[in-house]
Amino acid sequence: MQGIAIPQQPDFKKMIWWVAGIFCLMPFCSPFIALIIGVILSNFLFTDYQQQAHKWTKILLNFAIVGMGFGMSFQEAWAVGAEGFGITALTIAVVLGLGALLTKWLKIDKESGLLISFGTAICGGSAIAAAGATLNAKEENMSVALGTVFLFNALALVVFPFIGHLLQMPSEAFGWWAAMAIHDTSSVVGAAGTYGGKALEIATTVKLARALWIVPLCAALGWWKKSGQKLPIPTFLIAFIAVILLHPYLPGVEQWGGHVTSISKRLMTLALFWVGTGLHFSTLKKVGLRAFAMGLILWIVVGTLALYLI
Repeated sequence: MQGIAIPQQPDFKKMIWWVAGIFCLMPFCSPFIALIIGVILSNFLFTDYQQQAHKWTKILLNFAIVGMGFGMSFQEAWAVGAEGFGITALTIAVVLGLGALLTKWLKIDKESGLLISFGTAICGGSAIAAAGATLNAKEENMSVALGTVFLFNALALVVFPFIGHLLQMPSEAFGWWAAMAIHDTSSVVGAAGTYGGKALEIATTVKLARALWIVPLCAALGWWKKSGQKLPIPTFLIAFIAVILLHPYLPGVEQWGGHVTSISKRLMTLALFWVGTGLHFSTLKKVGLRAFAMGLILWIVVGTLALYLI
């Protein structure tokens, strides 16, 4: 029996993507379901959306994170960020040190190994992009590092909530663990949002505090390489901090601030849909076994260490 042919006209494609996106904005669509829908569309229907996926994931996630600031107090955010400083510093140091050893032992290109280590230690794709710009990295090395990180980001969305429920972790503890051990901010908020409770609020704050390490570490990398590149300071982090500081003084924020936070959570779910559209099976071929092994070892080590420290 012949399968049903799916029209490939651009208008039909747009309609499918619009319907899927609107569905992901609905309150009953979880972050995990949104991710799966994106993966299915990318791999089995249309395969030419990877570049758009990266663009829209970044845009939606930035707006969502800034909007989440309306639901947080400065005192609470400061306390959480300060409390996690020591753990963050330790896990980053361990990952970068072990990454250097694995790069040598597994005979991985030094630039690729450094980018994978940065992505695992700090905040996934953002850290890789910043370090890559500082190093003037080769495109193929950037692709290997990004592919490695994206694979484990996708796994984290399933594995972390499963382990958290298996260990009966409180939502606060899971939020800490997710922020410390998952690479990309999008996957952190996806896993924490699925877990429920205060996990999302804590995970978002801790992860953004962790992301600030991009600045000093890339500065050190630039000094080491003498690249002369400007420091990559993420604009959305500045906006997030500004919202936390200023939103209590905005008129009528008690009435509309909660709605902004709710909309931001739905935007995060939509961002996870776009993350899924960027996860194509061809990424496995691009990464290769050695880079995959390095990423897996670093992922297990940072996950185990973070779980022990919290």
